[in-house]
Amino acid sequence: GAFQQGVRLNRTNSVCDDLKMQGDEDMLSLSSLLYRNNLAKDPRVQQTIDHWWGSIKSKDQNGHLSKASYITLSIAIHKGLVPDVDGSDALKVAQEDWVADSKGKNKMDYSSFYEAMFNLVYTWVDGLDPKKHCNLLVKMQQGHAKAEAGDNML
Repeated sequence: GAFQQGVRLNRTNSVCDDLKMQGDEDMLSLSSLLYRNNLAKDPRVQQTIDHWWGSIKSKDQNGHLSKASYITLSIAIHKGLVPDVDGSDALKVAQEDWVADSKGKNKMDYSSFYEAMFNLVYTWVDGLDPKKHCNLLVKMQQGHAKAEAGDNML
């Protein structure tokens, strides 16, 4: 798939099946959870997410992401991770993710974006190597940039 080099390949075309497979017990140990917290603060990861946020053209004048912009972003990422995903499935998941990732607000700020993108990439990358996380973040950003430029993701 478009983003799949270096990411978990045990994914299916069914979002429901993928969600069932996300619980990797090795990644839930105390030491892994502590490392995950450190990974979220890793300067390379921060810089990569910062760069992505700065490159988003569809933010409003206050620097926030609207629901419509987030939906575009989410669908682009989903299509990159699961290329054969059904468009209506990707849209449904994007709408559900908006509710969780925006924390019930009508706009998304940088902090919520950071948390959402880190959590997503952490779910998809095997292991705790910051470089692998950054590589996938860059691929996700590139897919989103194409969608923002008008590449139809559905």
